[in-house]
Amino acid sequence: MLTSGWLWWAVCLVVFLLVVAVFVLHVTPTPGALLTRRVFDQGSAQMRERNARFAAPDIRVERDIAYLPASSRPAGAAPRDTMLDVYFAPGPPSTTGRPTVVWIHGGGWVSGDKSDPAHYLSRIAARGVTVVSLNYSLAPERTYPLAIAQFNEALRFLVGHAGDYRIDASKLVVAGDSAGANLASQLAAMITNPGFARDVGIRPAIGPERLRGALLNCGVYDAYALFPADQPGSVLARILGWGIDNTLWAYTGSRAVPSPALDQMSTIRHLTPAFPPTWIGAGNADPLTATQSVPLAAKLRAVGVEVTPLIFDESTPERLGHEFQYELGTAAGRAALESSVEFVLRVTR
Repeated sequence: MLTSGWLWWAVCLVVFLLVVAVFVLHVTPTPGALLTRRVFDQGSAQMRERNARFAAPDIRVERDIAYLPASSRPAGAAPRDTMLDVYFAPGPPSTTGRPTVVWIHGGGWVSGDKSDPAHYLSRIAARGVTVVSLNYSLAPERTYPLAIAQFNEALRFLVGHAGDYRIDASKLVVAGDSAGANLASQLAAMITNPGFARDVGIRPAIGPERLRGALLNCGVYDAYALFPADQPGSVLARILGWGIDNTLWAYTGSRAVPSPALDQMSTIRHLTPAFPPTWIGAGNADPLTATQSVPLAAKLRAVGVEVTPLIFDESTPERLGHEFQYELGTAAGRAALESSVEFVLRVTR
C-alpha cells in the first residue's frame, strides 16, 4: 500500500508528464501526425483485408518501379517514396498504348501506400485501362510541396517510358482518394493554370493536351473549410478538430492560418476553364461532402468545366462514409467503380 508521501510523488509525476506531453504537442506536430498515421494505417489494413476478394483476376502488376533516380531524391528520403506500380490486363501490346489512370493514394498526407487500393485499381485495369499507382513522401518527415514535385516527375517518367508500360501518354487521367484527391486536383490545376504553377514553383512536365480528365474521390479542395467553426463542440468534435489542425501543420510545416501553402492546396481557388473534365465521388455520411465535393462541383461548373458527379445525398437510405467507393461489397461502391470507369473511357476516346 502506498504511503501518502509516495502517492503525492506519483501524482506529481503524472502531472509533470501531462505538462510535458502538452508542451511537446504544442511545439511540434510530429507526435500527433505519427499517431494519426498509426490509426490510418490500421484502417487501410482492414479495408484491404475486407476487399481483397474483389480484386480482378489475371491482372498483371509491375511493382516498385523507381520513377525518380536516387540522385534526385531528398537526402534521407526512402527509395519507396518515389516508386510506382503499374496494373494492366494481359494481351498483345498496342502500338499506341492504353488510356492511363495515374492514381494517388489517400491517408491524410501522413499515411498510406500505393498498394492500398490494389483491389480497386485492378478492377479499373480489367476494363482495358493502364493504371499507375504512385507513392510519395509523407508528412511529418517531408512537407509541402515536395509531393507535388514528385508527381510532376512521375508524369515525366511515364511519358518518357510510355512504351514500356502500355501507356498512351496522350490520354492521361489523374485520380486519387481523400488526400490523394486533393493532390490529384492540385496537379491538374498546376498543369492547366500556368500562373498557379509559377506560384507553386514547379514547371509542369506535361502539357494540358495530355490531361484528359480528373477522377476525384472524397477529397479535400478547400483547406480553409477544414477548420472547425470557432465555437464549443462535443469532445469528439474537438479531438477531430485538433487532428485536422495538427495534420495540416505537419503537412505544410506551418501553423499559420492563412498561409501560402493552404492557399495553394485549396484547388478550388485555382480553377480555370482549362481544367480537365472532372468526375467527383462523395458519400452522404462523409463530412467532407458538403464542405469540399459539393462546392468544387459548383465552382467547376461556374468556370465552364464538365463535371460528372456521383454525390450521394440524404435521399439515399444507406449511410455512405468517407472512402465508400472502395467497399465493393456494397451497391454504392460498385456504382462508383462503374461510373469511374465509364468516365475514363469516355474522356479518353
